[in-house]
Amino acid sequence: PRGTRKIQFYWEGGNLKPRLFGPEGKLVAEIDSNGRYVSIPVPEGADGHAWHFERFAPRFFWMTNVPNYFAASPEALLVPREALKP
Repeated sequence: PRGTRKIQFYWEGGNLKPRLFGPEGKLVAEIDSNGRYVSIPVPEGADGHAWHFERFAPRFFWMTNVPNYFAASPEALLVPREALKP
């Protein structure tokens, strides 16, 4: 969502280190922890846009401060209309 300054989540998965990319397709973080809470700073201007993971195969995944909206591609992402308002 707009105004988000960090993304926080818990993840537990396999041996691959998930990689998190911002809206411009730039690598923001490679997740080293497994079975822990993670906090990723949101770069200026990257809030309010779709991000994506690569090498992401979680057994458990919980977003703690942003909505749990996931899709196979940005074009397939459905979000509430309220989330799109400036």
